[in-house]
Amino acid sequence: MGAADSDPEGRGPASWVRATVLLAFGVEMGVAVWGGHALGAWADEHLETAPWLMLIGVLLGIAAAGASLVTMLTRLRARSAGALEEGSGEGERPDDQRSRDV
Repeated sequence: MGAADSDPEGRGPASWVRATVLLAFGVEMGVAVWGGHALGAWADEHLETAPWLMLIGVLLGIAAAGASLVTMLTRLRARSAGALEEGSGEGERPDDQRSRDV
């Protein structure tokens, strides 16, 4: 971990990565819900089923946004677990060093 990762003011590269992930998720959510609404409204207009397909489209958009949230959280959890394993100690563990010396 570098000095930028532990920046108390939150201006290091790690804070930019977090901000980018959150921004991307916000855009993804908006696009998913808006896209479901737009497709549903278009289908309602052509099939004269208003407002049912629009409502179904919005619900599918919300479900897609939820799936995106689960995927993002899974990736972040895996990334933080990997960072914890890598950052758990500097260099080699003492038992690894002993087994090589024997």
